[in-house]
Formats: sequence, structure tokens, C-alpha cells
Amino acid sequence: MADEEFARAYLARSFGMTVDDATLALVAGLIEKTPRVLEAPLAEARAAAAERTLFDVAPNRHAALMLGKEPVR
Repeated sequence: MADEEFARAYLARSFGMTVDDATLALVAGLIEKTPRVLEAPLAEARAAAAERTLFDVAPNRHAALMLGKEPVR
């Protein structure tokens, strides 16, 4: 999920808005695009996505990268 999509969903959930309302609020500048309150959730989401990609989706790719080799597709 892209940072901006995550921010819209997070803001919508946090402020009781629909995702469309959160999008309009972001575009109108009513809410900062990257408020401090989103820094930790964004970092957690990025870490979870990276972990899921490396271990769940492609465990052999992770092993190859750890060994400094290019994974075979």
C-alpha cells in the first residue's frame, strides 16, 4: 500500500471520515499530508510489508540476498 493510500485510510479511521472525505481534506490542505501521528504507523506498515515480501512471498529470494547473490526467477 502506498504511503498516501495508507494515510487516507488511517485518517479516515482515526477521524471517523470516509476515505473520500479524508482524501478531500488532504487535497484541501485541512490535514497535513504526513502528520506526525502517521510517522509510526507508516514505519510499521513499511516494515510489515518488507517482512511479508521477504519471508512470506519469497523466502528463497531473501536467502539469496543474504548471501549476496541475485535470486533466480
